[in-house]
Amino acid sequence: MTSGAPTNARATRTLTFGLIAAGFALYARTLTFPPIWDDHYYVEGQAFLRHPGALAAVLSPRRFFEVLPTANAARPAWLASVLIDRAVFGDSFFALRASSVLWYGAGAALLAALAWELTADAAASAAAGLLFVAHPLHSEVVEIVAYRADALAFAFGIAALLLHLRAWRSKHPRLVRAASLAGFGLALLSKESAAAVPLLLPIVDSAAAAGTPWRARLRVYAAFAVLLIAYLYYRAPRSGYESKAGADVFTSLTRREPALFAPVSRKSAAWADISERNDIGFGRSRDPRPWDADFSAPQTRLRTLTAVQGSNLLRLFWPWPLQGDYAPKPVRAWRDPRLAATLAGWALLLAVAATARRRAPLLSAGLLWIPAALVPVSGIVVMRNLTADR
Repeated sequence: MTSGAPTNARATRTLTFGLIAAGFALYARTLTFPPIWDDHYYVEGQAFLRHPGALAAVLSPRRFFEVLPTANAARPAWLASVLIDRAVFGDSFFALRASSVLWYGAGAALLAALAWELTADAAASAAAGLLFVAHPLHSEVVEIVAYRADALAFAFGIAALLLHLRAWRSKHPRLVRAASLAGFGLALLSKESAAAVPLLLPIVDSAAAAGTPWRARLRVYAAFAVLLIAYLYYRAPRSGYESKAGADVFTSLTRREPALFAPVSRKSAAWADISERNDIGFGRSRDPRPWDADFSAPQTRLRTLTAVQGSNLLRLFWPWPLQGDYAPKPVRAWRDPRLAATLAGWALLLAVAATARRRAPLLSAGLLWIPAALVPVSGIVVMRNLTADR
C-alpha cells in the first residue's frame, strides 16, 4: 500500500468541487424551506444569535471561562458559523442552508482525501465521498441548520485524522501534529460526538501507518486524550440534557461539585439581558417525557440501548424508513429477538472487518469506524433524550 497526497491536483480539485456540487444538486429543493424542527428554538429563538456583538464574544478566549447566554453554548464553532452567515447574509435562511450544504460537501471531500491516504485508490476515494454525500441518513444534518454542528464536527474531525496520518511522514511533524490537534479541538467545539475521534486514530494508523513504533503512537494518542479531558471539563457546565426525571452525568456532576467547575462556568453580567430574551421553547422543557420511565430500570435501559445499536446498524445499510427524533421501543425481556439480531449483526460486521484487514484495508477501517463512531451515543454516558437517525 502507498500513501500520500494525490499527484494530480486537477483531479483533486475536480473531485472536491464535484462532491460539493453533488450536495447542492441533492439538496437544492430544501434551500427554500422555512425553519423546521429544532431551528425554531436553536436558531430563530435565540436573541444572542441576533446580537451584533455575539460573534466577537464567541471568538474571544474569555468565553472558555464564561457560559454564553444561548442554547448550544458548548458548541462555539457552530455558533460562530451561524453568526458569520448572518453577518454576511443577514437573516436569510436560504443562506444558512446553503452554508450547511457547503460544509457537508467539504466534509465529503475531506473524507475522500482520507480514503486516498488509506488506499491510494482514486476510484475508492471518489466512491467514499459520493456515498457520504448521497446517504439518506445525513438529510437532517443538511436540512436543519441546528444540526450543522454534526457536519462541522465531521469535517474538522476528518481533517484531524488526515493531518494525523500526514504528520508521520512530514518534514515538520510537530507543526502538522499541532494542526491535527487543533482540528480535533474545533471538532469538539462543534459537537460532542467528535469525542469518538481518538478511537479512530488506531484504526487509520493500522491501515496506513502500520510501521510506526507503538511508543510514538501512544504519545500522540495521549495528547488527544488530554485534549478530550480538557474539553469534557469545559463541556460539563454547558451540558443541559435534563428533565424532571433526571439529567445527564455531566449536568449532575456540575450540580454536585459546583466549585470544581467554577473556573469555566462564570456568568457574564454583560449578557444578562440577552438570556432573558431567549425563547424558552421545547429546548428548556423539564416536563417528564413519556419514555423517561422506561429508562428508570437499569436492565431495561441496557437492553433497549443494545437494541438501538442494532437499529443504528440496520439503518446504515438499509436507510428506510426514516423519520425525525423518536423514542426507542423498550426491550423488556432478554428473550426479545431484537437483542439476538443486534448481536448477530455486530458480530458479522466485526468478523468481516477482521477478515478484510490485509486485502481490503479501506473496507476494514470503514467497518471498524462504525462502532467507534457510535460510542458517544452507546449509553456509556446516559442521556434521557430521543434516538435520532442522524
